[in-house]
Amino acid sequence: MARPKKEDSEKLTKSLPPVRCSEKEYRAIDARAKQVCLSMSEFIREAALGHKIIVRQSNTNFELVQELKRSGNNLNQLAKLYHSTNQEPFELREALDRHNRVLNKVFESL
Repeated sequence: MARPKKEDSEKLTKSLPPVRCSEKEYRAIDARAKQVCLSMSEFIREAALGHKIIVRQSNTNFELVQELKRSGNNLNQLAKLYHSTNQEPFELREALDRHNRVLNKVFESL
């Protein structure tokens, strides 16, 4: 199913002039934009229009999520190799152990 087309009024076709600020102001604006999970452009647009900007609270450990993705990806690649050759790759047990350790870290952090 295709993504619905945006109305012309919803398309971001116009550009604003560059915003000049000091290095300190830039870092502060960038930090606030990251805190609310918006791009710098979205953050400035929302603030300029007077919209309420809500900080999304998250206790997600992004490094742990990335580690879980990497170990899952490695495990998936080794499983594909195993299924295509019918021979267990020697790294499969080690990858499974590593993935289980990461999963245990995830469960401990909950």
